[in-house]
Amino acid sequence: MARNPRRAGERWTEGLLPGSVAAPYHPNGTGMAHAGATVAETIGSP
Repeated sequence: MARNPRRAGERWTEGLLPGSVAAPYHPNGTGMAHAGATVAETIGSP
């Protein structure tokens, strides 16, 4: 399982009032990048 590289205060999802172009209550770019890295690690992709 991938370790959690998130730093204090860093958001991976957006709240009701999003701070980025992501829809409320959905992953932002940082969250999606981590999800992709986790999937790649799980399936053994470089």
